[in-house]
Amino acid sequence: MEIVITCALPFEFNSAKNELGLREETLKGDLPRVAKKDHVTLIYTGLGKVNTLINLYENLLNLKDLVVIDTGTCGSLNNKLHPLDIVTINRSLEFYNYETVGKKYSIKKEGLLTIFNNLEFDDYINASIEDSVSDPKKRNLLVDRGCSVVSWETSSVFEVCNKLKIPCFSKRVITDNCDENTFKDFKNNKSEACKKLYISVKKLCKGI
Repeated sequence: MEIVITCALPFEFNSAKNELGLREETLKGDLPRVAKKDHVTLIYTGLGKVNTLINLYENLLNLKDLVVIDTGTCGSLNNKLHPLDIVTINRSLEFYNYETVGKKYSIKKEGLLTIFNNLEFDDYINASIEDSVSDPKKRNLLVDRGCSVVSWETSSVFEVCNKLKIPCFSKRVITDNCDENTFKDFKNNKSEACKKLYISVKKLCKGI
């Protein structure tokens, strides 16, 4: 079973590569960047939905017998979730703006539970939108839609995997609470958050 791990930011890629002991097969300026070891492949798609759609799709086309894990940082829209918390989810809403839902994704659990021992999904929904959610009005619009976390790329990962009929899910770490301190908290928490996330991902992948 091949495990493909996706991320969208350089520091996420470097953290994942180091924690999982992967060797990069591309050059620093390449997009996508790819690192591998044994049955684990890490793909840095680049920031945003379009980069993710294009670069992930092209890299998955010729692979067989695999599962995809969407990883990286995210913001919290839920008062119960705080920086450094890790969420494992299989539901995402893609937003064109804060009021309009483009697509809804709900990834089936079948096929995943037989691959990963004790895999459990948190009862949260990811909001995928390419914008800052630090404005209270924007934040509340997503909360009203039932979303608990927000990231840019998750819906695109789910979109590609749906088209290619590949099992997938999202495992992300929270860096901030999508408020007036978002950028400060993100900067302060990203290194520790990523280390914690990819230690968790490593444990999940161990023995597969």
